[in-house]
Amino acid sequence: MEVTRDYVLAALQALENLHDDVGVCIAHSGIATPDSLGQREVLNYVRPASVHTAHSQGALLVEVAADQLMACVSSIREPINIFGAFSCLRALLEASALATWLFDNQIDVHERVRRSFAYRYEGFRQQEKLANLDGDEAILAKIRQRLEETERVAITECGFSSVTNRKGQRNGIGMQMPPITEIIQLTLKREKDYRICSAVTHAHLWACQRMGFREVGRSETLKFVNLEKAVIPTAVGYILTVASVVFIRPIWYAALLFGWDTEKLIESADRHLEAIQIQRHLRPWYESNSASGL
Repeated sequence: MEVTRDYVLAALQALENLHDDVGVCIAHSGIATPDSLGQREVLNYVRPASVHTAHSQGALLVEVAADQLMACVSSIREPINIFGAFSCLRALLEASALATWLFDNQIDVHERVRRSFAYRYEGFRQQEKLANLDGDEAILAKIRQRLEETERVAITECGFSSVTNRKGQRNGIGMQMPPITEIIQLTLKREKDYRICSAVTHAHLWACQRMGFREVGRSETLKFVNLEKAVIPTAVGYILTVASVVFIRPIWYAALLFGWDTEKLIESADRHLEAIQIQRHLRPWYESNSASGL
């Protein structure tokens, strides 16, 4: 694929249209049709509120992913901010992977709720760290109270076991939360892309030089090269490709879980993905196991 200026402009418009059409699809479909897997989970689980929480977490993560997708689009529009685009792509990878992990239609409802509790626990731990940095004991006490109550619900109402380390210290609720790199590889098969984006985001110069600089001179005697900031076409094409396939995956899993109109979603998404030149095997509905989970 040759990454020309015309291609980039067309791909950016296609990504924006994909974003908008997905939003319309979600708005028209609602959260779950009456005969969908998601609705059956709510009706049949021992604690319906915990299923609603898991579904809501996934829905919120899709909103975050949509914002990060548009941030990628904005960063690639002229004047191009390539390093900002990589940071947005990294965030998009995280949000899309977590949403796909929660929306996976291959797992049973108990496993979905388990993952939801684990994700909530990680959120509480991050809030604790912030409160500790602020020295706000009142807020810290509220966070810990909510954490204790969440664990109580998980154990006494949902039937999960306590999660502790070898010293008997709590290190999760429902299950220990996997590292984000593991979730990204499981759901998106994109650990390598995540590590590339992380290297740029964390300002590792070996990565930044490859993605946003070009050589303009060299001194053999002093053993150095002169670099200048530049738009690397392959880096731009890479961001556009990864962003599009990563964004659409949790949408597809949500459609399967909640009983949305998948034919309409495929028709719309295919049109935009064709414009970005995304190969069919990278679209989840054409994978041999797309209807049966990860």
